[in-house]
Amino acid sequence: MNERLEQIVRATRDSVERRRHEVPLAQLEGQLARHGEGRPFSEALSAPGTSVIAEHKRRSPSAGVIREGSTVAEIVEAYERGGAAALSVLTEETHFGGSLADLR
Repeated sequence: MNERLEQIVRATRDSVERRRHEVPLAQLEGQLARHGEGRPFSEALSAPGTSVIAEHKRRSPSAGVIREGSTVAEIVEAYERGGAAALSVLTEETHFGGSLADLR
């Protein structure tokens, strides 16, 4: 693993551990129950034909800001129009500029 990737992995592990102490698992599960289930990921990928998983990230550690000024909703809608079967949203803050709010 290269040095930059190792740094991202370490920082993410630290962040996840910190979040575990800030928000109990039961609270997260309660939030999930209130919002209901999203689209079935595995079902979308098992449909006949080619299935594309589109990825949303606000920035890249190597390229910087991506599509500045665009909202998550605008980008997701464009992916849907383009035929994406499923969506990955990066919520890592430090290196990718995401947040859990991007999932709403």
